[in-house]
Amino acid sequence: HILGFDNAIAAGEVFSGAFLGNNISPLSDTTNLAAGIGGVNLFEHILNMMYTVIPAFIISIVGYIFLGHQSGSADLQSVDAMVQTLHQGFWISPITLLPVAVLFLFAWKKVPAIPTLLVGSTVAVILAFINDHHLSLAKVSTILMSGYVADTGDQSIDTLLSRGGIESMLGSAALIILALGLGGLLIKFNIVATLIDKIKGYVNNPAKLIALTALS
Repeated sequence: HILGFDNAIAAGEVFSGAFLGNNISPLSDTTNLAAGIGGVNLFEHILNMMYTVIPAFIISIVGYIFLGHQSGSADLQSVDAMVQTLHQGFWISPITLLPVAVLFLFAWKKVPAIPTLLVGSTVAVILAFINDHHLSLAKVSTILMSGYVADTGDQSIDTLLSRGGIESMLGSAALIILALGLGGLLIKFNIVATLIDKIKGYVNNPAKLIALTALS
């Protein structure tokens, strides 16, 4: 909206990218959950997901390129103003990409998600202390828990940057915990096994298996 793009197209692009990342990222909660429940190797699961996710993503890119040519151009004055505000209030340097580089490196080395996130967060905290020597450990802890609150004077940028923190993910974490708890009860009471016995006779080809999985 800030750049003058069509809201519907921009939302679709963001959703497509998020869907891709959520399915093939070794740090994704749902990807780890699916691999864990299925009892398969995480990276084998990701490779198998790519057979369906990557073609859909390529089709989306082609579609958005076509739609982009039909819409107007970006408001470059707004872009310049935003960049100037960011340079005034933040440390803009290739060095700040180091936590992201660590995440990519650990993912490439097939390091588990939790150590990867811990090391990436630690590197980010170290860079924060290097950039601001007056930053306290209590302030960093608050940001990690509740998220960062921007105060640049530009409402659009403040709204964009004021987010994050562990608390923002508690809803998803609670949903996963409740789902696992309910799943455990269904397995313990033999409900899942009974349902599988009832339907496995109908699942005699991959198409039916995919359809039943989607319906479940």
